[in-house]
Amino acid sequence: MIARGITRRLVVVPLANNDHGKTRMIRAIVRQGERRELEVVQRSARILSSPCGRPVDALFIPRSYQETLAVEFGSVEQALDGVDPSWRQRDLVILPSHLVPDDCATIIDLAHGRFPSS
Repeated sequence: MIARGITRRLVVVPLANNDHGKTRMIRAIVRQGERRELEVVQRSARILSSPCGRPVDALFIPRSYQETLAVEFGSVEQALDGVDPSWRQRDLVILPSHLVPDDCATIIDLAHGRFPSS
């Protein structure tokens, strides 16, 4: 985590089935945070700048868990650990999901475990 970074951590779950603009929205967030144009967002950790210039240590997964990570890694937690073993320390994690109740519940449980209430 970045020293003097964002003080609140977030897991954001763009939630919709295929062809509803999740990847487009994620690309727009990365463009704004990196302040540059890009066509493709690869799943990776990135340092973004907030609108007021503060660094944001973020993990972006541009495609839904069910589209790529479920087959590659299995469980949601194994997928997050496999993509970025440091995901629990990031200021921001964006992990899109389809409308799959069990997967959504798991993501919420992981997020709550990662960020206990203040």
